[in-house]
Amino acid sequence: MRWGLLLTAVLLLGCAGLPPLTPSKLNANPDQYDGKAIVVHGWLVSEFENVGIWDSKDAFDSGKPQNCVSYRGKDLGRHFSKAVILKGIFRRNINPPDVFNNGDYNNSGLEVEGSVAR
Repeated sequence: MRWGLLLTAVLLLGCAGLPPLTPSKLNANPDQYDGKAIVVHGWLVSEFENVGIWDSKDAFDSGKPQNCVSYRGKDLGRHFSKAVILKGIFRRNINPPDVFNNGDYNNSGLEVEGSVAR
């Protein structure tokens, strides 16, 4: 059932003109997407000082940063993980140059407006 809903959401978003991308696709071509509105599908994880969107749960378990973008948006609290499709602005460097990387999974990230369904 969950995958059916996910597939339906992907198809609807695709019809809106923005094809869903994975974090690894964004990280492989950061200049192409920097500053642009995009749709990302993946596995959203929120832990203490670590919030990111991964290609999948398996990618999260592998821990390779090229499979992840950092998340900036509404606070999700701790111990949150779920398959998501999010629309936002991709940033090649999510933190300003004078800001220390505060536990981010990756320097690249997605700025998301609105809430994430729980």
